[in-house]
Order: sequence, then C-alpha cells, then structure tokens
Amino acid sequence: MMGRIGQRVREDSGLAYYAYSSLSLGLGPGSWEMIAGVNPRNIDQTIQLITEEVTRFVAEPVSEEELADSKSNFLGRMPLLLESNSGVAVSLLNMELFNLGMDYFLTYSDHVQAVTAEDILQASQKYLDPRRLGIAIAGP
Repeated sequence: MMGRIGQRVREDSGLAYYAYSSLSLGLGPGSWEMIAGVNPRNIDQTIQLITEEVTRFVAEPVSEEELADSKSNFLGRMPLLLESNSGVAVSLLNMELFNLGMDYFLTYSDHVQAVTAEDILQASQKYLDPRRLGIAIAGP
C-alpha cells in the first residue's frame, strides 16, 4: 500500500500536504500507521478516504504494477541502507533480533521477488480489520 494513501488523499483529492502509510515492527505486535497532514476542515473526508483504501486493501489484491513498484522500492533501498556504518549496524542487529540468518543479504532479493499479490491479500485479511481502526488526531 506504499502509494495508495498518498495517491488517493493527496494527489487525487488534494486534501493533504502529505499522506502515507508506515509499518512499525518489533518482536511483538506492531502498528500500521496511515498518516496525513491536512487542514482541520478536511479531517473527516481524509479519514473516510483512508478507511476506504484500507477496506479495498483487504478486499482485493494489489495490482501487478503496485506489486512491481513495491518490490523495486524494497530492492532499491537495501544497498542504500548499507552505505553507512549505522545502516550496517542496524541491519546486523535486525538479522540477529529476527533470526534472519547470516545469508540474509544473499537471499533478500529472492524473498522479495517471491511475494505475490495473493500473499499480501491473505496477510492483510489476517492482520487488518478496517472496522477496528484506531484514529488519532493531533492539532487544533
């Protein structure tokens, strides 16, 4: 869902200065955050559009174009992550923390390429319920 929120809320509707989603992960449950910077007058409409996109995400598979774009993003970010000492350190920490194995960098591309639209749909249906979204609003 890398670009759906931004496309729908910012580009198509012109309601946000920025709009995106982000996954937070750890050893336990994490959150999937949909974030938008909007004029207070646009809050209700923005929430409605984001909720519609989440509902669509669990109802139908991502398109082949979305899947290809997302895979390219993940594959393109990996070398950039390893350009700094802190990036290498975080990568090594995550390899140990999540028991990814010492061959993680060698197999990463294969794992990313193996993900299918059906895999994403099944995971979203298992872990995401659009009727149970927690909504937080900060600002005036």
